[in-house]
Amino acid sequence: MAEPQHKALEQAEGRFRLLRKLALDAASGMELKALLKTALEQSLALYGVEAGSVSLLGDSGAVEWSVVVGQKECAAHLGGLEKAVLGDLRAVHKVRSLYMTIDQDGPAGVFSYPLKAGGVIYGAVSGLARGERNLAAEEEFISATAAVMALAAERHLRAAAPVSKEDVAKKARAKAISETAVAINHQINNPLTAISGNLQILLSRAEKLPPEVIRMLKKIEEGADRILAVTDKLRNLTADKTIPYIGDTTMIDLDASTDSTPDDKKK
Repeated sequence: MAEPQHKALEQAEGRFRLLRKLALDAASGMELKALLKTALEQSLALYGVEAGSVSLLGDSGAVEWSVVVGQKECAAHLGGLEKAVLGDLRAVHKVRSLYMTIDQDGPAGVFSYPLKAGGVIYGAVSGLARGERNLAAEEEFISATAAVMALAAERHLRAAAPVSKEDVAKKARAKAISETAVAINHQINNPLTAISGNLQILLSRAEKLPPEVIRMLKKIEEGADRILAVTDKLRNLTADKTIPYIGDTTMIDLDASTDSTPDDKKK
């Protein structure tokens, strides 16, 4: 019993090393096609199958890139299955994963599993093994390998996604607005703090001041509070929504463009 247990332990360690390497390669930014091909070649021995294939799908669902590796005859047979059967099952019948037995000069097992991340299917990984085998028993390892491949595909495709001129312009405008808001906030709040402080000192001596002066000081205090409220909105700008001002001129709608949650409640 010791030898089978030893082999099982070696297999488990090999699978762990493969998954770890795939994750590190994906995180390092390794070229996607090279990563998937290497992953497929290395996983064949751990699956114990004679041929494997991996395909990437475009936005339309059509295969944009695929590779088949393994023993020549088995790889050719798996490639034919991908074109004639598996691709149709995915595209037309929405089959995501399958395990089946075929006759290829004797029984052979076939599996196909989606490359899926964040609810999006990026492709599929498939394999073919000769003999009587229950490939469904390999699902845990197959799904783990497919998940890492899918995350690599997602990372790559997201990084490669084209950025429109409109997006660039929006980001530049948002950055400019944010920097302007910070500058205004800083330049106004400093003198405003001094004004508010002196107002509080004067109002604390209200009994010594004429009623008309107190009334004027309170008006100034109201104005300072309004300015403080505006600078607070500027500091918390989260959008870029404008409203008409005069003629063709527009201005930022602070109420519609501001996160109304006070800073002390965010903490």
